[in-house]
Amino acid sequence: MRKIIGIICSVLLVLQTTLVVSCGCGGGNGNGSGSESVSGNVNDYVDVWSTYGATKVLQNAKNNDSYHNLGGGISFSMMKNESEGSQLVLTAKRNVSSYELVGEDLKDDDGNVISKEDISIYHQKYVEITKRANAEMNPAFAVGDYIPDMLLDMNKAVEYKENAIKSGENQSIYVEVKTKSDTKAGTYKGNFTLKVNGAKVSVPVSVTVWDFGFE
Repeated sequence: MRKIIGIICSVLLVLQTTLVVSCGCGGGNGNGSGSESVSGNVNDYVDVWSTYGATKVLQNAKNNDSYHNLGGGISFSMMKNESEGSQLVLTAKRNVSSYELVGEDLKDDDGNVISKEDISIYHQKYVEITKRANAEMNPAFAVGDYIPDMLLDMNKAVEYKENAIKSGENQSIYVEVKTKSDTKAGTYKGNFTLKVNGAKVSVPVSVTVWDFGFE
């Protein structure tokens, strides 16, 4: 009888161990990747704000109060048949492993469209200032600052996994809109999607096209 009870206990122990392993109990996210859990709120990771396209926003966020903060949306005012740029800036509250801004068509009240094919989105790259020839020429930048340099297509930044942000740093996203000679005057609106560590938020976009332009 003792031998039979021992065999039954051994079988029950094996079954219990098998159930624990198959349920993924004991840590991880159940898919074996061990990846960081994702919050549903982009604001947990970054502050989102915009500024003019020509503004040189440093990667090291030491003077953010000195920039013209235009709010959490992106807006443009432009003529027909021209290109205009603006910036969406992410200031990281914690390390961001990946981010992406995805564009969409913009429409006016009459149904006219600025196609997403005429909208370019870029990941801003930076270069470090290692020495100064003349410190009085541009006192806004100092040795050790990281200033805007080249632009990398957002899709390529995602492909090459360059779309990460360190805690405490700025990351600018440069957005360029192109109008055509036959673009109707009016205000075009829509929403882009900002993804940060898997969380998503809509970014309002507005383009005002004046009724004149380059020939």
